[in-house]
Amino acid sequence: MTNSDQQVSLSAGRETLSGFAAFALTCLYQHRLLTTGQIRRLLLPEARSGYATRELRTLRTLGLVANVRDRGTHEAAWFLTAAARRWWRVAERSPPGPTG
Repeated sequence: MTNSDQQVSLSAGRETLSGFAAFALTCLYQHRLLTTGQIRRLLLPEARSGYATRELRTLRTLGLVANVRDRGTHEAAWFLTAAARRWWRVAERSPPGPTG
């Protein structure tokens, strides 16, 4: 099973994200701002850029990320929204789930 096939629950199961999307959120939390190309190279260096773009757009639709464009290259630079940062802080304080 690849990372993109794995499913990650967000907000107590109301929304399910691909493994790529969940890892992208983690990278954005750690680095604060990354371009589409940087995210793709970090997470799926062998994948086409279209996949990363589609996943990031899904996160944007969910209100978890936003982006700005570089005037020269027109490449998107992504960052977490306030809603995603709030969710992250709650998730960090939550006790770990059951093991097994």
